[in-house]
Amino acid sequence: MVKLTSSFARALSIATILQSEERIMFDKHIWYIDAYQNGREQGITIWDGSRICYYISEHRNSDEIVIYKGKYIMQSLSDDAYKHPNFFTGIEIAVHWLIAELVEKENKND
Repeated sequence: MVKLTSSFARALSIATILQSEERIMFDKHIWYIDAYQNGREQGITIWDGSRICYYISEHRNSDEIVIYKGKYIMQSLSDDAYKHPNFFTGIEIAVHWLIAELVEKENKND
């Protein structure tokens, strides 16, 4: 039997939905997905090699999804990002917010 932590499984769900989103799928911009861990929070990072990174997991003290937005550091959570949490009650709400962020970022770079 293989088990995932709830936090990591929910973060992977968000990544899977993002990968099927046409506005991101057919975009020429490249986004990298990697794992990260911050104590009990185990999730993923999404970043494009620039300064801004999105750290996605289930919050350590609740069932809410948290997406920290801030500077990238490898396999952990930056102090900058920790100061910028965004909380969501469900996966779909988090995905919609994240898509808007990624599409907005891409439009600013054009």
